[in-house]
Amino acid sequence: MPLLHGIKAKIMAALTSKRGHNLLLFAVFLVLSFILWLVLAISEDAIVDMQVGVRIDNVPDSVTLLANPPASIAVSARLHGSQRIKIGLSDRQTISINYNAFHRRNAIQLSLSDLKNIIRSSVAGAEIISVNPDSISIPTTSSPGVPYPVVIDYRVTPAPQFTIIGSPKPSVDSVLVYSLQPLPAEIIAVATSQIKLSNLRQPTIVRVPLCPPAGTRVYPDSIDVTFDVQSLILKNRKIHVETINTPPGFKLITFPSQVEVTYMIPANQYSAEQNIRLAVDCAEINQTSRFLPLKIVNMPTSVYNIQLPVDSVEFIIERL
Repeated sequence: MPLLHGIKAKIMAALTSKRGHNLLLFAVFLVLSFILWLVLAISEDAIVDMQVGVRIDNVPDSVTLLANPPASIAVSARLHGSQRIKIGLSDRQTISINYNAFHRRNAIQLSLSDLKNIIRSSVAGAEIISVNPDSISIPTTSSPGVPYPVVIDYRVTPAPQFTIIGSPKPSVDSVLVYSLQPLPAEIIAVATSQIKLSNLRQPTIVRVPLCPPAGTRVYPDSIDVTFDVQSLILKNRKIHVETINTPPGFKLITFPSQVEVTYMIPANQYSAEQNIRLAVDCAEINQTSRFLPLKIVNMPTSVYNIQLPVDSVEFIIERL
């Protein structure tokens, strides 16, 4: 308590001194000046540029908008000071367009006059000087969506020693296309935007928008596409050498009868059996040579960079 009384006494002494009296007068005049400036600022008009959001309300469930409304409208308005303060303290202004009031001839249509009236009411009667865009037209349809298959447009490459297994997998196989009129017969699918990826080293999922035909809307408007990327590992295996076109009554024997091949295989398929087939063709027998060319007659798409230790094998023919 004595400490508080001491502080209070010092403050009172400072305020009752000549210097303290002058500082107090300065503070009072400063507050009065701010209030006067605020009053003058509120009483003056000013042109303000702002972005106004757009929302479409009361759209029936049976109706589909074939285009999105503009994300925002650029507005220049003359505002009073109180209006500027109100707008400055609020979130971004958003106008609400009533579907029932502006829908006609299969479209939501608003003229410049319509937009100015709606914006004026949303900003407390401000004078609207300019609006951009100066009109809105959003086509609509009540026809049901027609399913179309999805085609993936992609240019994707894996990193060295990696591979992409199979085709990319979309999250949905087909989408619904909404339009005013039936689509031309030559439109048989909906393509994605082109996916460009490179140097992939792991399974990758990409969200990609769809490219709807002109004047239509698709649902969903974007899909997930999965690329199954796997590392390649080295594998060795002995393969039996088959014979083809052997004449009836004869048997062809090769030396060696098995050849060890080396190839790359995706890591997740290492333990699986790959149907690799090697063969020699009896139709290629040459009387001047005891060797036949060794051919790969079957190689799965999962096998890469297959290498043979020899390009031909020795043979003999025996009569059965």
